[in-house]
Amino acid sequence: MGRLIVVTTAEQATGFRLAGVSTEVVDTPTAAVRLVDRLLSAGEGGVIAVHEPLFDGLDPPTRRRFEDAINPIVMTLPFGGRERGQPRRAQLSAMLHRAIGYRITFEPEEAS
Repeated sequence: MGRLIVVTTAEQATGFRLAGVSTEVVDTPTAAVRLVDRLLSAGEGGVIAVHEPLFDGLDPPTRRRFEDAINPIVMTLPFGGRERGQPRRAQLSAMLHRAIGYRITFEPEEAS
């Protein structure tokens, strides 16, 4: 059975653990690569979400390899309000599309 595993820094881990998410702590992108490779080899998780600052520190070939993984899925866990310049709605839509293989659209927000 699939599960969500979050790979993040020690500063962020407590919040995920309080939410009941399986959390692995690393302090560098290199440590994240070793951990995600181990999880992929073991077939652990259904979704491995790597904290964006760690993911962004990966070299392009490793990033592509993780993005191309199918089972389990490896994806970026956004940090802050925007991911790579995308608004939150676009970011959420991209994450859902990657996770379930189907593009979901959202109604536009009403102006405040």
